[in-house]
Amino acid sequence: MILSELIAKIRARVWSDLVRNTRTKRYYPKLYKAYWHAHYNKSKAREGSNYLTAIPNRGAGIGHQMANWIAGYWFAKQLGLKFTHIPFSSNTWEAFLGFGKDEMEYSQLIKKYGYKKVRLPLFNENNTSELSQIRKIINSYSDQKVVFVCEQDQFYKDQFGVMDAIKKKFYKATE
Repeated sequence: MILSELIAKIRARVWSDLVRNTRTKRYYPKLYKAYWHAHYNKSKAREGSNYLTAIPNRGAGIGHQMANWIAGYWFAKQLGLKFTHIPFSSNTWEAFLGFGKDEMEYSQLIKKYGYKKVRLPLFNENNTSELSQIRKIINSYSDQKVVFVCEQDQFYKDQFGVMDAIKKKFYKATE
């Protein structure tokens, strides 16, 4: 393992611990640059088409990874954004489920098209105040090319909300 990979893993672990230990605290959203951006920049009318994604937990099983993907897909639609795909840890599952089909891949948006990554704080889908804060963050970036990244394990209760999309992807899959 090279030093940069080790540093990235350490940073990810420290961030994960920080999120887990502060999620229920009132100051939690203030840990995010996006919170401050929304606080100091006026919300603008939506201009371009920005994206949202959720990172499948690479250390988890396929069910957990699917739940992460489903949450990202659902919230992209609910927040008026396009969904961008981050591959699962296994190419076999990718091919079998067809989840990457007909979707722009996250890494391409960042590297090829110059989109900026903006991490969103965890939010409760049933808490209007938290959802309002997420919308405010998204609107504050509307004049930029942005991919919003849900925090690891963003929760979405009604997993069946994307059932039709999953069926279409599965039946189009090549494997």
